[in-house]
Amino acid sequence: KPRTIDLTDKKSTIILVYGAIMENGNDIATLIRNAGKEKKPIYLLIDSPGGSVVTGGAIVSAIEASQVPVYTVCLQVCASMAAMAHQYGTKRYMVDRSILMFHNASGGFQGSLPQVASLFKTVNRFVNKMFANAAKRSGQNYKDFVAKIGAEIWVDGEDAVTQKYSDEIVSVIYDESKAVNPPTLELLKLRDDSKIKMLDISYIK
Repeated sequence: KPRTIDLTDKKSTIILVYGAIMENGNDIATLIRNAGKEKKPIYLLIDSPGGSVVTGGAIVSAIEASQVPVYTVCLQVCASMAAMAHQYGTKRYMVDRSILMFHNASGGFQGSLPQVASLFKTVNRFVNKMFANAAKRSGQNYKDFVAKIGAEIWVDGEDAVTQKYSDEIVSVIYDESKAVNPPTLELLKLRDDSKIKMLDISYIK
């Protein structure tokens, strides 16, 4: 039976990462930095299909710079950039039957060929640093990890712990309204719509 983490005791700070990580990544990074001043551990509850590497990188930087522990919890789906952010937690937790997905970054570049070449080189190094962290945390050789994600890696909570992409399966008690960034109804709908598009799998008798 998974260990229960009760976040209703007000002894920790809850920050939600719901839906795609886009412009909100900078806001979440600011919340992490400000929450660190409270001297209470931070729980980053993540349910996201991923998003921007750059603003996701702001979240990663805030986690690394935090003076208090930042525990990452995959509530249901942590894919792409969200999976990378999850790997930076002081402890990486998964709710049972939640899912992690790793893959190569994708995107487009515009500009002259020298500009595109320079930008690609920088972004590639940016992303590879996160790959190196995920490989190290999971006890893998960097090249082996990169080869695996070329075909995408999908793992549920149990497999994530076995393969060292997570430290523990837990049950979490929390109140969304008590987070420092409580979700709006619009955000909850966007989060759920994104997961339906990404994982349109049904079990119907």
